This record gives sequence, structure tokens and C-alpha cells, in this order.
Amino acid sequence: MVSFIQIQTFIEVAKTESFTKASKLLMVPRSTVSARIQALEESLNVALLTRTTRKVSLTHEGQRYYDRCFEAMDTLKSIEEEFQDKEVLKGLIRLTVPIDLPKEYLASLLCEFNALHPDVVFDVIVTDNTLDMVSENIDLAFRGKNPGSDSLVARKISAGEMVFVTSPDIAAKSKARSLSDVLKVNPLLDPTGLAKELNFVSVEAFISTKNFELSKCLAIKGEGIALLPKTVCEMSLNSGELVPFEFEWELPELSLYLVRPAKKHLPRRVRAFVDFLVNYDKDNKL
Repeated sequence: MVSFIQIQTFIEVAKTESFTKASKLLMVPRSTVSARIQALEESLNVALLTRTTRKVSLTHEGQRYYDRCFEAMDTLKSIEEEFQDKEVLKGLIRLTVPIDLPKEYLASLLCEFNALHPDVVFDVIVTDNTLDMVSENIDLAFRGKNPGSDSLVARKISAGEMVFVTSPDIAAKSKARSLSDVLKVNPLLDPTGLAKELNFVSVEAFISTKNFELSKCLAIKGEGIALLPKTVCEMSLNSGELVPFEFEWELPELSLYLVRPAKKHLPRRVRAFVDFLVNYDKDNKL
């Protein structure tokens, strides 16, 4: 007879595609994981997993069984939460954010949520690498232009205003000239890639980067025209280190998405944080 612990073990192996990773998550020896999977396959009289030296993958039958088990486990977790204290949220939320996400914005929203739910703690991973949210056990991710794949659910939570900026010296030399003409002698710093949608051609910059902060510093030093989120360069605009370069057409916005795995139970604390973020960004634009 199939046991609950066998199903739970199978789900972890399927999600992580690894017996070793599943054993760490379940805190049992790898041999125990292997024995549970073998017993499950024998009970069902079907091969659920294909094993190689490098990877574990689902068979066709294994995928069908995984989908049904995941739905059942999700239902059980929802029922369990109905009987828990609905007023108290607690536990860990693992969150990954890009390097260029304004840290003041991030700190503010985390502190405000913590004031509402002090028993919820965060593990924030700051990286531009697109991490595997399932195998890394990540609950949520902030992502920009390319939010992810079909295995993820992405929700747009904010859209940042973009501006062309440059140094006062370049601006003074470029009065009454169009941006297209200016870019014939000055490089375009375009870390988001959004300027490509406008079909601009510029001289080649001596450095190529996707980093907002470095692009801003290069623009301050007179090394070109930069297309950046206004929040990234607002202080430099206010101080006069940078000046806006007027552009006659509407610029595309830089969207921020909140991403989560499609096939992963959403704990109440994570669901509450998602709702908080959606409402937070109505009044606090990135």
C-alpha cells in the first residue's frame, strides 16, 4: 500500500530532479529516499522516474502521477491552514531580487511588512542569476524585463519611468540637436535593452554593461547618453550631476514582476506578502 511519506518523497525528488537534494530537504539518508521511491514504484507497478548518473527525470506516467499528487498535497495543505491561527503569520520567506533593485525601496517594504507580521522572517538573495526556484526552494522572485518560463506565474506589480540622462557638458554641446544626431558622436548606455525597441544607432561605447549604477556613473563622467529608470538617477538629477535629455516620443516603462513557481503550494505568509506588495506598489512606485 502506498504511504503518505512515499508520496512526499516522490514529490521532492521530482521537484529537485535529484535523490541527493531530496534527501537534504527531507533530512533523511539518500538510501532512504531511494528505498521509498522503489517501494512506491513497486506498489504502483509502474516506473515513475528515469535515472541517469547526472539527472533524475519523470517518465510519462511519473508526470501524470506527480500532477495528481501535487494537487492532492496542495489541497491537504490548504485544509491544514484553515485550522491554524489565522491571525498569526510566521515562518520563512525566501526571496530573490536583482542587484539593481533599489535597496531603499526593498528595505522599506520588508520593514513595513515585518511591522505587520513580526514572526515572518526573510532570506533575501541578491543576484542577477536566474535561479531555479523549485530546486533552490525559493518562494518569490522580483524580475524585470523577462520574468520567466511557463513553469512560473508572473504578476506585474510596478512600472518604472525611464529617462535619457547625460552630463551637463554633453547637454550643453547638444542644445537644439535631436537625440539621433547626438548619438552619432556619443555612445548610448542601455543596460535594460529597452532602447533597442526605439531603433537607435549610436557610436560604440568603450564598455558594455547591464548594470544601472555603472551606466549612471559613466553618464556622469560624460561617457555617453544613458537610458535609466528615473529612480536610479533621481538624486544625480536633483544635484545637477546629470541632466535629462528631452525625447519627443513616449519612452517604454521598465516593468517589475513578482514571480513564483506555478506548481508550488503558496503558504499563507507568502500569499499575504504578495497581497501586501500589490497594495504597496499602488502608492510607492519603483
